[in-house]
Amino acid sequence: MSMKRILSGKEVFFSLAGMALFVWFMASGGFDSKSQENQLVTPEEVIKAKDIKNIADAQRFIVGTWVYSQPITDDSLLEWMRWEIKPDGVLIEQTASPRDNQWGAKKIQHYEVFTDKYSDSGDRFYGIRVKGTALSGAIRSDGRLFVKIARTPYSGSFVRGDKSLN
Repeated sequence: MSMKRILSGKEVFFSLAGMALFVWFMASGGFDSKSQENQLVTPEEVIKAKDIKNIADAQRFIVGTWVYSQPITDDSLLEWMRWEIKPDGVLIEQTASPRDNQWGAKKIQHYEVFTDKYSDSGDRFYGIRVKGTALSGAIRSDGRLFVKIARTPYSGSFVRGDKSLN
């Protein structure tokens, strides 16, 4: 006697979503080394913050992993953040409380690099804006990324590199 199992709605959804992601992944190059080559930043391409002269320089500068993990205060960002910034406009965000042992779930965001001038000095700066959010950051001459939540007092200084929470 054979028993047939009926799939639940969730199982059908995740099966179809998984197949769609696999098809998309393979169609976009899969593990093709040539598509990966174009997204790697070599040490010779890394530029110093003080040498940024245009949007392309700023784009090269911000690619990589950035972390905000300063003590939480009344005017700081509300949680620790980890950004993995890709050259293709994708930003993978993870957050954590200082008490956590690991970074939270990865959230895919998109960003754009922009330039503007400070309202008090008129000095030009370059920055990153996370699309669809109130987060933006200015690249500082010391190599940090000063991130602020628009229309709030909350801000924090990201540093390049990764941080383990163990």
